[in-house]
Amino acid sequence: MKLSVPAKNFILGEYAVLEQGTALLFTHTPFFKLVVSKGVPQLSGIAPQSPAGLFYQQHFDFFSTQHITFIDPFHGIGGLGASSAQFILLFTLYNQQQNHAFSLDELLDTYQAIAWHGEGYPPSGADLVAQAVGGMLAWDAEKREVIPYDWPFAETLSFHLVHTKNKIKTHEHLQALQLNFSLDAFKHIVNQALDALDNRDADEFCHTINKYERLLRHHQLTATHTLRLLNSLKKVTGVKAAKGCGALGSDVLFIVLEKNHEAALHDWIKKQGLLYLSNQNDIASGLSL
Repeated sequence: MKLSVPAKNFILGEYAVLEQGTALLFTHTPFFKLVVSKGVPQLSGIAPQSPAGLFYQQHFDFFSTQHITFIDPFHGIGGLGASSAQFILLFTLYNQQQNHAFSLDELLDTYQAIAWHGEGYPPSGADLVAQAVGGMLAWDAEKREVIPYDWPFAETLSFHLVHTKNKIKTHEHLQALQLNFSLDAFKHIVNQALDALDNRDADEFCHTINKYERLLRHHQLTATHTLRLLNSLKKVTGVKAAKGCGALGSDVLFIVLEKNHEAALHDWIKKQGLLYLSNQNDIASGLSL
């Protein structure tokens, strides 16, 4: 048996979603996979103290006749949803084989109960939702509502996800995170971005990406190496907007680009020694059984 979910990235809303705001996310290929067969109990590719590892231990009686292997197509580079993928896939395997209907609410509640130990901020679960559902979507944490989106600027703008080859463990970052300011400004910018998507207003959408990036920078929520890359990106012809994604914007860059300047971006990526991940054409569906 094989189960799979796509990789994910935050476009906007990391931090905003920690206080019941909305996040905009994108899921893309390639897929994380769970390969399951009957046999001597074995769990490969999943750390014992990860949320998925703890879920496995809690339900070991169920998993005790199964050989389970998690396959990460990104080989552990981080920032793309491997940990959340592990949890979704094990949770789904457990429920499917017990004939329980899949529930996003139950997935979130189970994950947050296991993943958070009362320190700092609990994980929002937005990444789990995105990977389970797939596509480009907004997740309203307060309403627990998914709003699907497409990329309305395809004729003139492309977007690109690029890995910095750096890694910050999100759960450790959230445990240590102490914010002495309101996240309302972050929430407001996300709502402006969603309005821009609805209105097919490319200039306003790019403005919101850059505005959010400046706010992250202002509150010292951007890693030093990401700041250096963003400052360099501003000099690349055709770049309309850019920001770091996820915890301290450390692992992945989101870049909006005029479509006739893609060669310039790829030259920059090569010179910086970064890893190209995906663009709007690599959109992926969600959980697959």
